[in-house]
Amino acid sequence: MTVHGINTTGLWQDQLRLVFEPHFQYKAIRYRHYRWLGFPQLVIEPWVLFSLIGLLFYFRALLQPLPLWLLVVVLVSFFATSIRLAWALRCFRSQVDAHMLIQQPPHIIAHSFGSYLTARAMEDPACGFDRAVFAGSPLSRDWSDLHLHRASFERLQNEVQEKDWVAALSPILHYLVDRRFGNAGLTGFAEVGDFVHSVNSPHELCTMCKTSDSIAPIHNIYIHEYGHSGVFLSPAYSAYFWLPFFWGIEPPEYRDFAKLCWAAAEKEREKRRTEVREIENELGNIKWRWAGCTLRDYIRKQIVDRRGTPEGALLDWAITLTWENFDNATDAFHNRAEGWAERVQMLNPILAVTKAVDALPL
Repeated sequence: MTVHGINTTGLWQDQLRLVFEPHFQYKAIRYRHYRWLGFPQLVIEPWVLFSLIGLLFYFRALLQPLPLWLLVVVLVSFFATSIRLAWALRCFRSQVDAHMLIQQPPHIIAHSFGSYLTARAMEDPACGFDRAVFAGSPLSRDWSDLHLHRASFERLQNEVQEKDWVAALSPILHYLVDRRFGNAGLTGFAEVGDFVHSVNSPHELCTMCKTSDSIAPIHNIYIHEYGHSGVFLSPAYSAYFWLPFFWGIEPPEYRDFAKLCWAAAEKEREKRRTEVREIENELGNIKWRWAGCTLRDYIRKQIVDRRGTPEGALLDWAITLTWENFDNATDAFHNRAEGWAERVQMLNPILAVTKAVDALPL
C-alpha cells in the first residue's frame, strides 16, 4: 500500500507501482480532502469561514460588535476542521480495511500527512501492518514512545530528510490541532532503548542491531541530501531500499549482494572466468543475515531437503545460477520485454536462489 500527503494527487504512487506490482499486490490509497490549501485546512475550515463571514457581513447591522463576531467565526472555523479530518480518516480506513479482508497485514509506504493517517489507524488493534515506511512524517518525536503502537506493525522505517521544511513547520500543528503532530520527519523519533534506533545513512546497517540477536522495531534512517519529497524524485530509491526492506532483507546487505551479482555478470561478459570464480567464492562465503548463514550453506540446505548431501560442483553451479538469475531480473526490469514481470521477481535474492536450485538436475 502507498498513501500520499496533502496538496497532491500522489503521482509518485503510479511510479512506484512499476517497482512493487511484480512482487506484491499493489494498492494506491488516495483521498481528496486536502487536495487544495492542505496545510491551512488543518487549522481553519475555509468553507465554514467564508460562509460565516458572508452571513456576518450580510447581517452586520444586527451583529455588533463586529470584531467579537469575527472572533466567533474564526473559532467556529477552527473547530470545524475536525469534521474534514474525520472524513479523511474514514476514507483512509475504508480503503485499508477492504484490503486487509483479503490477505495478511500489508506493508505500507506513507508520505507526509499520509503517515499521520497511518499512525492514527495503527492505534486501532484491528488495523495492523507488517512493515511500514514513513517519509516526510509530521508526527511527533515521542509518538513511537507509546509502546501500544508496537502491536500494530512488525517493523517501521522512518526516513529522516534533513532538508524537510514541511516537517520543520509541523510542530505548529502539535499545539493547534493534535499532539501527535511534530517533526519526526526532520529530526527522527526519539530513541528508546531497543525500541527505536537511528542509522546515519540508508547505506549503513544499524550498529546496535548488528551486535544484538534482535532487531529494533523502529529505525530512523537519516538522509542528509533530501528535502520533503526527495525519496520520490525517482523510483530507484524505493527499488534499492524499500523493496528489500519489505522482503525482510536489510537494504545495505541487498546492495552488497546486487553488486557482487552484477560484477560476476560483467566479468562473465568479458570472458574473465578466473575473476568470476573469485567473485562467486566471495558471494558464497559471506554470511547473509537474510539467509541466516553463508549463501553456500543456504543453498546446501535447500538441496539437502530435496536429494541429500550435494556435491561441491553442484553448489558452485547453483551459485552461478543465482547471480545469473539476479542479473537477468535486473535486465528485465530495465527493458520491460515480454514476460518481464515474472523474471523481475528474481530481484529477490531468496527467489533467485530458489529458482537456481529448481534448475539443478536433482
